[in-house]
Amino acid sequence: MEWAYIAVMTALLVGGLLLPLRRAWRHRRQALGTRRVRPLPERLVKAALVASVSVTAMWSPLLWLYGAEVLRPVALPTSVGWIGLALAAAGVGLVIAGQTQMGAAWRLGVGDDVEQFVQRGLFARARHPIYAGFGLMFVGVVLAIPGPAVVAVSAMGLVAVVLETRYEEAFLLRELGERYASYMRRTGRFLPRLRSPSASKASAEGTR
Repeated sequence: MEWAYIAVMTALLVGGLLLPLRRAWRHRRQALGTRRVRPLPERLVKAALVASVSVTAMWSPLLWLYGAEVLRPVALPTSVGWIGLALAAAGVGLVIAGQTQMGAAWRLGVGDDVEQFVQRGLFARARHPIYAGFGLMFVGVVLAIPGPAVVAVSAMGLVAVVLETRYEEAFLLRELGERYASYMRRTGRFLPRLRSPSASKASAEGTR
């Protein structure tokens, strides 16, 4: 299981960080920072998210050197660990897919070029598929290596994901107004809406 975890986290580092940074650099965009001055609470949330993702990826050297026991003092059934790894892998895949679809527009946080917010691919159905991927990854890691440190870091990451999405949406609503409000009405935050607003309205009118 240790090698599988290392493979998943290597994919996160390469496909979820290095390649997006390379794409952003090619287009001379600022991928990890923005010119917008963020209030202190937002900066703290962003720092917590970066730290939790980084630490989650860096469990790999400990697993390689000492095995899962160093992070997972209580052994769970092997099947639970593999389920966790599958969820973590799915989360990392979602992160990579979302960042690939964003292309050069990707950045961690919202920048000044808010007019370029992406609405294609995964983003046509959900507003934050990348953050959803991070959340799924944190849940999966807890199932795979459920030690106290892992649980604490993953919990911090999940809270940071929720708060970061709220900060970003509030900012985009202020900047884009009805354009972003309309986008919010037809998409889910992390998961696609089961029914579109237009379908729900038509169904309600049909029952009158």
